[in-house]
Amino acid sequence: MTVQGIAYRKDQKGGAIVGIVQLQIKVERDGHVSKIKVLSGDQEFIEDAKSYIKSAQFPEIPNIPQLANAERRWDFEVAFFGAKP
Repeated sequence: MTVQGIAYRKDQKGGAIVGIVQLQIKVERDGHVSKIKVLSGDQEFIEDAKSYIKSAQFPEIPNIPQLANAERRWDFEVAFFGAKP
């Protein structure tokens, strides 16, 4: 199975997509995901979506005064694709 994470774009199940989970994530200054909130999705894929996002690494926020209070929260979608026949 192929897994793809992307900024929330409201994909629909069907065709190659067998499951979708929408999450809200918080990414810390060092690039790791610190909070995950499930917004909606296919129950059987939720734990896999969380694991996928926990393993993601995002760019660090530069240590400059203009970004001292920067916070990153995103609505994020994880789509699961079935194997090609």
